[in-house]
Amino acid sequence: MPKLGKRGQASTIREEIDSIKQYLTLQQIRYDFAFDVRIRVDDDVLDIAIPRFILQPILENSLYHGLDDEGYIQVEVVNNGGNIVISVHDNGAGISEEEIEKLLNQQQVEQQRAGMGIGMNYVKRMIENQYADQASLEIKSEPGKGTSVYLKLPNTEVTQDDKSIDRG
Repeated sequence: MPKLGKRGQASTIREEIDSIKQYLTLQQIRYDFAFDVRIRVDDDVLDIAIPRFILQPILENSLYHGLDDEGYIQVEVVNNGGNIVISVHDNGAGISEEEIEKLLNQQQVEQQRAGMGIGMNYVKRMIENQYADQASLEIKSEPGKGTSVYLKLPNTEVTQDDKSIDRG
């Protein structure tokens, strides 16, 4: 199993995609409505190591912000030169610029009181700790039309002896 950092809290893109498929199936049962899920992943990124549980908070955000029976979530993972670009689009209620700012920058204590946003802050902290300034998290949204989240990670490839090599 590939390791990322000393704690080995890594999985592959393939494992993370499998996890979010299971998560979304459970949420459809839990909330008792059907939303369309479309997932497209470049084959050549499937075995690249990324921090564990980095995608689920992004999907939770889509579900939290107003998907309904006509809803869809589209996940794309592409190899874009030296970067892996993960994009998650939904056609939910959308969120304001102010809410985006809070999701990404609010202090954890305030978020826990509000009961939301902890996940996106986790993703942001995780990529900052793991990749420093080589990674980015961006949220674009239009109220009433939906939200898009873009996660850009450096393309690292794991060798047979579990050492990460930066290909950027």
